[in-house]
Amino acid sequence: PDGSVRAVPGWQGQSATVTALDWSPDGTEVVVTASQGIWIVPVKGAEARPLAVEAAGETFPAGFKYPGAQWSADGRIAFPLERSTGSLIRIAPADGASPSVELDGSAVFAWSPDGGRIVFARQGGESGGTEVVVGAGDGGDVELAGR
Repeated sequence: PDGSVRAVPGWQGQSATVTALDWSPDGTEVVVTASQGIWIVPVKGAEARPLAVEAAGETFPAGFKYPGAQWSADGRIAFPLERSTGSLIRIAPADGASPSVELDGSAVFAWSPDGGRIVFARQGGESGGTEVVVGAGDGGDVELAGR
């Protein structure tokens, strides 16, 4: 990039508080965590598109103390959600297609370097306290870290 500033088609006029940004693995897009949802913003040319917006009974954790949406090395995006039943992490394809995967956990998580696993905190597990859990990035098996 030449350092110039440009308006992003599909994003102009958005009155949103941006709380986090993360590059796509190939560097062509950025996932934006904002007060109005999770957006995919191309670095060049194309229009911004929403990946997720708040649905009935769901909210995105507010504030800068929570991690925003994070891109995995293999191109999926994980982001935290809050529901009346508790916290979860949703993992979705970057194109917004189904299926998405949901893991019971908290808003605190991180991808493994290869994108195959995700680590997250979970309240009220076997110990009754906070547990650090490692799960398959496709929503498969989860296990307590350190076991």
